Amino acid sequence: MGIWEAASKGITFPCHKTVNYEDPKDISNRRTCAGFLNVAIKEGIAEDLQIVQVARRLSGITLDGLRGAELCYDSKTQMIEAHATGKKVNSP
Repeated sequence: MGIWEAASKGITFPCHKTVNYEDPKDISNRRTCAGFLNVAIKEGIAEDLQIVQVARRLSGITLDGLRGAELCYDSKTQMIEAHATGKKVNSP
């Protein structure tokens, strides 16, 4: 299962900056990838994501003000292609 499919089905896609690479089982500081969330917003599926719904219910978090959209891929197709080829596709 690819990153997009896994994350859109509720499997958390962590930000690479929050992963403990020395101990990958340590998930205490992991955060969801803002880049993935920005692409999900562009695709119109962010509000349906389990992680977004849980965050909203438990702490009132919304996606309003999420920064960095201009740095992210414009679509899931661009994201998937870039990860498959190892090249950035139409992204800054």
